[in-house]
Amino acid sequence: KELLRFGRLTWDFLTIVLVAFDALVLPILLAWPERFRENGPVDNFYKVTPVFWVIDILMNFAIASLSGKKKKALLMYACSWFWFDVCLVVLDFVLLLQMVPETLKALTLL
Repeated sequence: KELLRFGRLTWDFLTIVLVAFDALVLPILLAWPERFRENGPVDNFYKVTPVFWVIDILMNFAIASLSGKKKKALLMYACSWFWFDVCLVVLDFVLLLQMVPETLKALTLL
């Protein structure tokens, strides 16, 4: 159980770091996009984050299934944040695959 608790703490810390980086860099990126080169570190970061969020969704289900009241925990996640998480991940992948015009890429703020 200690290992599971440490893993969850580590994952939560990574999530906070990712969100904080996003909150700091995204306004700068939107204000001065010419300063960031394609395939640079920031560009690569935004290519990796959708994968992180997919893993996060799977981990939420895994953690819910390990809890004492599996069915209740799974249902609670499925009825609360699950659809919001899925919509954001789908949007990230659509934008990543450049399936939308450049003018709509500001939607990554979500």
